[in-house]
Amino acid sequence: MATITERTSEAAVKKLKEHRVVGNLRDRALDLCKDFKLSWLAIGQTLHAIEEDKLYHVWGFEKLQDYTEKELGLELATARKLIKSYLYLVDEAPQVLREDFSQGRSLPQIPSLDEINFLRNAHLKKDLEDEDKVHLKKQVFDKGKVGTELKKDLSALMRERKVVDPVKEQEKRKRKLINTLIRTLTDFHADMETQKLLPYEIIKEAEDLLNKLKQQHIA
Repeated sequence: MATITERTSEAAVKKLKEHRVVGNLRDRALDLCKDFKLSWLAIGQTLHAIEEDKLYHVWGFEKLQDYTEKELGLELATARKLIKSYLYLVDEAPQVLREDFSQGRSLPQIPSLDEINFLRNAHLKKDLEDEDKVHLKKQVFDKGKVGTELKKDLSALMRERKVVDPVKEQEKRKRKLINTLIRTLTDFHADMETQKLLPYEIIKEAEDLLNKLKQQHIA
């Protein structure tokens, strides 16, 4: 019969083993997620090489879409997203492509395909200044921001950069109103002229007003 000391020792060993298993699972989860976040880079790079040299022709496919969908099971839109996001990194953040990029970085600081694609789309926005694009890169690479947080940052930057000119806004509203009136009067004039439901004088006035609005619109 085991003594209290022996039973306590067995329990301690069992607990230590459980902790090791849990610890190993935690490390494994981190490693797998890191690999998952980075694996798209290799896919994007490979697809770019295949498309650039049109290697899919050699394999009997007429178009890239045929190859990605029939052989890889990837929709063309997904393949394009992978390729374009990879090329964005080549031009704008080549450090991410280095093998040692993930070393010393926490998992949130390793961007996924979605974050890189977000940065790529933001880079194409003409309303954003270069400093805005640098700011967004830092939010992704240094702070590990994702999804909704990034969209909020982008929206805030777009609002700041969008300078509203009161004169232009007023002119825009005026032209919109004139266009609406022109469409309405055009339909009214056509119906009344065809169906003869109103006196000629009223139809003529509607026609004159329509012509004046059109002149105003051109001016």
